[in-house]
Amino acid sequence: MAKESWEICTGQLILQPISFKPGRLLGTFKALKQVLGDARCPTHYLATPPALFAMVIKGLGATGLADQARVIVEKPFGRDPASAREFNRIAL
Repeated sequence: MAKESWEICTGQLILQPISFKPGRLLGTFKALKQVLGDARCPTHYLATPPALFAMVIKGLGATGLADQARVIVEKPFGRDPASAREFNRIAL
């Protein structure tokens, strides 16, 4: 990738740490929404433990951050086929 293209791409990345402490998760999503402003079609890359994927996706949805967005999750996608299907149901 050309240096100029790389700089454009990385200039659009936002690292948003998430606090899973009681009462703080919603604030994290609200802060992310403020940072994204009127961004269209954002991509959310979840580098979180699989047990938290559903909670994060529900939070993105509850704050409108999942509208017209893509969500990418790191492997593993569930603990077994049943949990992977359940997560897929939540994500869709």
